[in-house]
Amino acid sequence: MSRKAKSKAASTRKALLITCAVLVVVLIGSLAALGLLIYNENSNNANVRASVTVEAGCAAVDPLSFLYEADDSPVAFVAGITEQQLSAPGSYPVSFTWHKKTYNGFVKVVDTVAPTGTAVEQTAMLNPPDAADFVTDIVDASAVTVTYLEEPDMTMAGTYPVTVLLTDAAGNSSELTASLTVIVDETAPVIYGVKSMAIYLGDAASYRAGVTVTDDYDENPQLTVDSSAVSLDKVGTYKVVYKATDASGNETARETTIQVMEKKASNASIDTINAEADKLLATIVKEGMSKKDQVKAIYNWARTNCSYANHSDKSDYLQGAYVMMTKRSGDCFNYYAVTKLLFDRLGIDNIDVRKVKNSTTDSDHYWSLVSLDGGVTWYHFDATPRVGTGDDFCLVTDAFLDAYSASHDNCHNRDKTLYPATPAN
Repeated sequence: MSRKAKSKAASTRKALLITCAVLVVVLIGSLAALGLLIYNENSNNANVRASVTVEAGCAAVDPLSFLYEADDSPVAFVAGITEQQLSAPGSYPVSFTWHKKTYNGFVKVVDTVAPTGTAVEQTAMLNPPDAADFVTDIVDASAVTVTYLEEPDMTMAGTYPVTVLLTDAAGNSSELTASLTVIVDETAPVIYGVKSMAIYLGDAASYRAGVTVTDDYDENPQLTVDSSAVSLDKVGTYKVVYKATDASGNETARETTIQVMEKKASNASIDTINAEADKLLATIVKEGMSKKDQVKAIYNWARTNCSYANHSDKSDYLQGAYVMMTKRSGDCFNYYAVTKLLFDRLGIDNIDVRKVKNSTTDSDHYWSLVSLDGGVTWYHFDATPRVGTGDDFCLVTDAFLDAYSASHDNCHNRDKTLYPATPAN
């Protein structure tokens, strides 16, 4: 290459270098103008920390902590860290002034402390409680989840230790041991309001009316009614079975009967009979009475307001009750019928009892068994007046009734296999 050509090439390279340098200066100036180039004073001062690490949940960060050695010059945040940021692990930019210069740095919030809490005893049946139910007063800078270390065995009754694991958002964990008492439910539900029923041909049967179920542990025990044996279009007496089942599988069964009767033209309607019974109960039963007091009030009303007549139509207890309510006179069937109806209207469990005749010429007799606790215990109830003393038959036992019957011509003879036994006392 000639000397002239070499000189020209050198001039060209020099011009390119100058142009590039100018472009770099222009670019740096533009970035600075746009705020894209951040100048950090930290790199010029060995006494200034680039970052400070604090534990999550601390109350505040002192800007002096960014200095290795402090002097008399004040240090103040220009842009500090918020309380919310201090409770959440992460790295947060801050800026502060010192010796009239602004420095940029980071506050690193870490969580290295495991959660704490207070153990709470629990009692359960069938299913274990939530693991979180065993802990209260949880303390930690971040959200905490509670899980079982090992889920408890709910198949055996007793009190056992249960260990739960407390884990925070940063992965720190701690264990806590509490007590769990496992209850095995062996108590069956109780059915209230089961009673014998009577309807007329063509009427609908309300099997569940007035019937309720309670259970010691299950708030919603299931009730089923088996009326498959009933023929509502045919006169007769049929069996109805009630069954209650709780969540533990315990069952209670109660049987009753429904009598389907042929309605006579002269009969009072069921609505009329029930209305008369409710009007009568309004004068007998006072607010706040227990079931026992209600039964005694019905007994006293029948004994003091009704007179004995020697004969009645015993084919329909509803009509028999209506006769006693309107005429205040009747025989043992009417006394039995009216008190039975009043029990039914109040939802008091009762069972019909009929005498077994001692001879072909012996008279019939009717009375009731009454339960105040949903069919668990039963007592005899007979409002029919008798001549002589010792004839108070309001909630009496088998022993009492048998002793009276034995000394009064077996007046309460019955097939005991058909009825529940009463308590001894």
